[in-house]
Amino acid sequence: MRIAVEPRRPLQDDPLAHYYFRDAIDERTFMFENTLVNGAEFIKMVRRIAKQNGIAVRLVVRRGKGSHGRLYYGDRFTTIKDRKKEIGPELYRKMLHDLGIDE
Repeated sequence: MRIAVEPRRPLQDDPLAHYYFRDAIDERTFMFENTLVNGAEFIKMVRRIAKQNGIAVRLVVRRGKGSHGRLYYGDRFTTIKDRKKEIGPELYRKMLHDLGIDE
């Protein structure tokens, strides 16, 4: 299935035809890889990965100040900021790196 992501243009001899149309799976992958997650969604994702890999996960809220907490993934940990606020892409990558999880 193909979907239009830009206004349609004639496809004959158009060098940018691949830009105007993407497969539905490409569009869905692009959307999920570039969306922000909040702290609660990040914790849920880490718990799902840990369950698949048989690794213990725990969240210790008293180790953080204010709305922060510490998320342990096996013997590694990262600090979770407010679980209701969005995590930016750079912080997201850093937190995954802290836990030793590949994107």
